[in-house]
Amino acid sequence: GAPITSMAAFAITNEASTWASYEMLKYMAFPVQVMAKSVKMLPGMLMSRFVSGTQYTWLQYSQAVLPFACVVIMNFSDDSRGSPQGMPNPAASENMSVTQKIGMGALMLAFFFVCNSFTSQWQAAHYKKHPKLSQAQMMLGGNMLGFLVTAGTAAAARSKIRASLAIAAAEPAVASRILCLGFVYAVGQFCIYSAI
Repeated sequence: GAPITSMAAFAITNEASTWASYEMLKYMAFPVQVMAKSVKMLPGMLMSRFVSGTQYTWLQYSQAVLPFACVVIMNFSDDSRGSPQGMPNPAASENMSVTQKIGMGALMLAFFFVCNSFTSQWQAAHYKKHPKLSQAQMMLGGNMLGFLVTAGTAAAARSKIRASLAIAAAEPAVASRILCLGFVYAVGQFCIYSAI
């Protein structure tokens, strides 16, 4: 195995990328976020170069840049039509100009890319450094540390959590969706760790 403290870096960046993923929905439409996340190849390549020293050819970099350019073009062509479908949460950004919303969305997306690509590259490097480390150990260690990070930030948001729990207790449909989401997230995490 590996010392649990060695998993702290990717546990923190994993939690931070999840936070950024939800936070950016305040500033960009969900379909745009999904399309933007589909170009994780370029940030992953850059982080792999930084973390592991992996070398890529200019052709490989250009193949990673092309989908990014397509997403940018589709985003701005969709904005020009004024499509209201999948718009971001208006309450979170109602006092912001369009430029500020785009800037905050781009900032959250960049933060997501950095954290998400670091998480996967650090895990891959960790497996190389500790060859006896199993996926279950990596998942358990990373998620335990991630839980501690989340619990620490939850203390600062006690009133919001209390209000959310009251809604879930009053509405069984909301509670069942939360449980289903938790189950699907756990299965997804297991699949991700199995694929690494």
